[in-house]
Amino acid sequence: MEKDTPPESKNPVYIFELHKEGERKMKLTKRNILVYSSIVIILIAGVVVLNSKDSKAGIKKENVVTDASENKIAVKTQPVKTMQKTTSLAYKATLEPSEEGIISSKLSGKVVEILFKNGKTVSKGDPLVKIDDKDIKNSIASANAQLAVAESQLKSSQNQLLYAQAGLQKLEINFGNTQLNYDRTKALFDAGGATKVALENAESALKTAKSDLESTKVSIESSRLAIETTKANVNSVKVNLSILNDSLSNTIIRAPMRGVIDEKSISIGQFISAGMVLAKVKNVSNLNAVIQIEQGNLKYVKEGMKAKIKLDDISAQTYEGTVKNINISADSAARVFSCKVQVDNENGSLHPGMFAEVELISDQVHEALVVPIQTLSGSEGNYSVFIVQNGIAHKRSVSVGEISNDTAEILSGLDKDESIIITNLNILQDGDAVSIS
Repeated sequence: MEKDTPPESKNPVYIFELHKEGERKMKLTKRNILVYSSIVIILIAGVVVLNSKDSKAGIKKENVVTDASENKIAVKTQPVKTMQKTTSLAYKATLEPSEEGIISSKLSGKVVEILFKNGKTVSKGDPLVKIDDKDIKNSIASANAQLAVAESQLKSSQNQLLYAQAGLQKLEINFGNTQLNYDRTKALFDAGGATKVALENAESALKTAKSDLESTKVSIESSRLAIETTKANVNSVKVNLSILNDSLSNTIIRAPMRGVIDEKSISIGQFISAGMVLAKVKNVSNLNAVIQIEQGNLKYVKEGMKAKIKLDDISAQTYEGTVKNINISADSAARVFSCKVQVDNENGSLHPGMFAEVELISDQVHEALVVPIQTLSGSEGNYSVFIVQNGIAHKRSVSVGEISNDTAEILSGLDKDESIIITNLNILQDGDAVSIS
């Protein structure tokens, strides 16, 4: 018996539409499969990438954190090393004149002539500047006239004194004779051998002789006082004249020392005052390389110590030097000691103001503490390292000496029995908990 079939199944049109619908569904299924496959591939790739990143991050984290619960940074340490080292200290330096003199005027005045220029070599006493001297010369002429008058008055007073002294001698003789005559007349009068008139005449003559004598003595004393006054006046005029002559001499300003002229600051016609700096004379036959010595290195530097000086350029030429002076006191801010290393410069190849490198050489050998240069943090003059104490990282300030061959000499701040941290320094901070691996 045949099964029942829908009447449209026998319809050719229906059969054709059904066939088209099946093809459409098959196409949608294939497209969905492609889309789903792409999504799955992308998801798988993302998971692989994420797993890779997590794996790398896990490696880094494993280097840093050894115990997540305690959050400690894993570090490695290394003992501070020691080495025998010959003392050789290197410094940056500035060249300065070994001696410097200031050219200045002792008086005020107008500049009428300049006899020098920058760079000129002069000897001590060479004339450099002329100041207008007209007023001073007029004053000298006036003072000479006053001196002539005063000296004439002095001579006149001295002559008067001589004349009075000569008259005084005669008056003293006359007074003596008159006194004898009076005494004799008085004796005769008392004995009745002379008249009263004769006695009175003798007495009057005695009084006159005495008055003349005393008057002459007063005149002599007055002449002496006049002479002293005139002498004082003469001396005053002479002092004034000497001052004027010195001023005239000072209108020519001379070099205070041998050297080279520098820092000229004067013009023709300029009015200058006493003490004004007009230029400087610098002794450049010897120069000083001035360096700053750290407190820790002071024990290695002595006066008379030899040094090598090299200009801070591509030139390979070196100059011999000697430590001449070390300041007794340190700079209050930088805590360094200024030191002068003298360099011969007779050929004039060196100039003040140049930068140079100075190496101090000694035959002393000492035990130096050294650490790897990569363990230092900070900058020059403010270096530090990390040490471990009771599982805690501590930042320790250190003073650094010579740096060479990837090592740094530690002058102060560490002891030779201590150890320093050498890993994970870029993430380490003072006070971090650490574990030593």
